[in-house]
Formats: sequence, structure tokens, C-alpha cells
Amino acid sequence: MKLIQYQANVLWDNVTSIDTIQTYKQALTKTWNLLKETAMLLLMLFLLVVVFVVWVWHIGFSVGWKFRRWMESPNQGPEKLVLITIKSLSNSFAKAFIWVKDLVEKKLGLELPASNFKLLNPDSREEKIGSEKESS
Repeated sequence: MKLIQYQANVLWDNVTSIDTIQTYKQALTKTWNLLKETAMLLLMLFLLVVVFVVWVWHIGFSVGWKFRRWMESPNQGPEKLVLITIKSLSNSFAKAFIWVKDLVEKKLGLELPASNFKLLNPDSREEKIGSEKESS
């Protein structure tokens, strides 16, 4: 019985020791920080996937809209379809590039060199305004 009581006292002294308390506090703090950082990373990855899906959806929507417009207009051949498809994809990538460039310049304060990306066929009000600004 004395051996059990001795072992219980040794364990209790270890558990209530200042070193043990400090070690567990540090471990809990570190674990909490790791969980917060992991949650933040997972949230950022989720948002990245959502933005990618929306971006792909936008490309598909604009290509489909332009294809429908092409289908409804008379005297359009397959060559015109290919040209419109290339313009749609090119404009989508140009818009994405311009958006990313503006975001980097605003958020990070970096000055990037001027790009040669131009929209191929200004057929919306926003694109016409952009091309008017460039010509001024």
C-alpha cells in the first residue's frame, strides 16, 4: 500500500509542478495557433476554388452568349465561329490578366510594366469605355 501511495504522490507532484503547467500551457497555445492557421489555409483554398469556378463559369457564359448571338445572326460560317470563339477566350484571359494586374498594383503597391493585352472586339459598353480611355 505504501508503494501505491508513494507512486500517487510522485505523480501528483509531477502534475502540479510549475514546469508541467508551463509546458502544457505552451502546448495548448501552440496547438490553438496551429488549428487557427490550418483553418485559415483551408478557408483560403476554399475561396480559391470558388473564385476559379466562378471564373470558369463566366468564361463559359460569355462564350455561350456570343455563340448564341452568332447562331441567331444570318450568314455566319464556321470560320466566323472559330474567330468569335478565339476572341471570346482571348478577351476573357485579357480581362483576367488586367484584373490581376490592377489587384497587384492596388493591394501590393507594385508597379508592373505596361502590358500588350488588348480586348479584340469591344462589343460591350465597358470595353468601349476602356478603349475610349486608351485613345485619349
